[in-house]
Amino acid sequence: MFGYVQSHTCSHWITKVNEFLTELSTSNIDTTIDWSNPSENLVSISNSTYVEKLSSKTLRNKPLKEMQLWHYFLDLTS
Repeated sequence: MFGYVQSHTCSHWITKVNEFLTELSTSNIDTTIDWSNPSENLVSISNSTYVEKLSSKTLRNKPLKEMQLWHYFLDLTS
């Protein structure tokens, strides 16, 4: 997944995404998704001046139980 950062910083948007996932964990109505697992949150793997590489794992009840996702935030503010 790619995110193009056009305002603020990559850190700002990573925090926003993780806050959104936390909100989903308390208000989720889809029983096939477990948003409450901390592995759903974005975790930084590496970063450079303009690119932040992150990872998360999705946990679903069916048919594919776990999938690792890679996220790249590209800083276009400079």
